[in-house]
Formats: sequence, structure tokens, C-alpha cells
Amino acid sequence: MLRICLSALASLSLCGCVENNLNTQNAQIAPPSAIVPVRPPPPPVTRVTSTARLANAKMITVKKTTTPGMALTLASPQSLAADCSPLGEVDAKVIAPPDHGSIDIRQGLIFSHYVPGDPPYLCNARKTPATVITYRANHGYSGEDTTSVQVFFPNGQAPILLFHIEVR
Repeated sequence: MLRICLSALASLSLCGCVENNLNTQNAQIAPPSAIVPVRPPPPPVTRVTSTARLANAKMITVKKTTTPGMALTLASPQSLAADCSPLGEVDAKVIAPPDHGSIDIRQGLIFSHYVPGDPPYLCNARKTPATVITYRANHGYSGEDTTSVQVFFPNGQAPILLFHIEVR
């Protein structure tokens, strides 16, 4: 008699834990095509500054205006660390010279023009090393002129700068 009570107690305690009904007996596993995959959250949005976009460009077109005989700074590319130290020298080479003027490329010190968000943004407050590219139209010339210069950055990027210059 004792055995019957123990087995009855054991079955009573299990009956409270396991529910056996028609729904669980007839349950089917969904086919793989019916399973909706869980998508991972999108990666965080990183803000790319205009300077970073320019540094990765293959060709950049710039429009400038000047007067005959005046020196016009076309560009002053540089490569600075956040502490304003140069990351290496930036070199430049004329690809197509202007028809109605001359190009001068030399190393110099300039006030940089980094945008907020660029690591060397605080360097704008002082002169730092740069490769200065200037254009001078022939005396007496007025009209359109074009030139292109390839710039070689220490990180291996080498965009071509195409300048459309209006001389008036």
C-alpha cells in the first residue's frame, strides 16, 4: 500500500509540471523557409567630414576667379595630425599647364581650413606646413583658363585637382 501512495504522489507532482493536451501533442516545427531571420542592428553612423571626402576623391574640380598678373592661391594641401605635426610632406605635379598663365608649387606655411570634426581642426589657429599651389595669369589676359595638378599625400592618395579659372 505504501508503494501505491508514493507512486501516486510522484505522478501528482509531475502532473503539475507537464501539461499534455492536443495542442502540444499535434505541434509541428516550422519549416526553415517560414523562420524569419533576426536582423542585427545597423552599424553606428560615422560622420565623414568634407575634408575626409576630399582626401579620398580621385578628381576634384575647383572654380576660381582672379585678375591679370595677380598671384592666386589655387590650393594649399597638407596632411596634419591632431597635434598639428605634419604626417609627411605633400607633393604636387602639374599635369596640364594653363594656356594663359603659370603655376608655381612650393612649400610654405599657411593657416589651414579644416572643418569642425576633423582631428586637426584646432590647427586652423596657427600657420602649419603645406604645399602651396599658385596661379598667375599673363599680363593683359582676360577670359577662361584651365590647369590640372596631381597632389600626392603621404597616405598614398593622389587626387587630381582640375582648376577652371576666370581671369577678369
